[in-house]
Amino acid sequence: MAGPRQLQYSKGFDRLGTQFTFTGWRYSHQRYATLSEAFSSPGSEDDLQDSDNKKATLQITASQSLPYDITLYLSLDRGQLLVRGRPHSVPPIWGSAAGVHGIAWSLSYSDSRSSHGDEEDDEPHSDKVVTLSLSVPLSHLLPGSYAGYTLTSSRHSVGSQMVSLNGTLLDNHALSYAVSQTRDRQNGSSGSLTAGYSSGRGDLNLGYSHDSQAARLNYGASGAF
Repeated sequence: MAGPRQLQYSKGFDRLGTQFTFTGWRYSHQRYATLSEAFSSPGSEDDLQDSDNKKATLQITASQSLPYDITLYLSLDRGQLLVRGRPHSVPPIWGSAAGVHGIAWSLSYSDSRSSHGDEEDDEPHSDKVVTLSLSVPLSHLLPGSYAGYTLTSSRHSVGSQMVSLNGTLLDNHALSYAVSQTRDRQNGSSGSLTAGYSSGRGDLNLGYSHDSQAARLNYGASGAF
């Protein structure tokens, strides 16, 4: 049996600032899954039979550069999912992104679908999701650091908000850190704090995270003599 096939073609128009990318996949059979999907899928044969299976995908991505470092992008994922043996198309994703004076933002919209639909007709649920991300440099207050904010809002599921702070310290940027806090109405709040130090002899890493269920502490070291 022939394996999966992939074809990709890119075309750019430098004068217009336009870029097109066409990528097509054709899978060898309806039970095809990537390695990561195989490990994350349920273990029983019946569950695998009922899960979503990709048959073919045609992805078209277009981006347009505008003044003031603004980029508009559109991604059409016109593939097919075999949901319980029935084909369903994948909706498009579109959005825009920009960066002015080090301040970066992006806005995206997607119409996601889940195969866990009504039991009577097995139709997948559809949920419209809007995501806004903002990254602001804090070089005047803390050199080498950035503050971030991400807001996710959806029609049916619970939206979330995340604030973050990350950057590097010391003259050689050997010390890195990242702090984030996420909150949504369903799962409450969760957060993480990570720090790492790199030198010519080795690396040290320390991480702490918490959510409504538990708190976790991770640490590690690596190097060479």
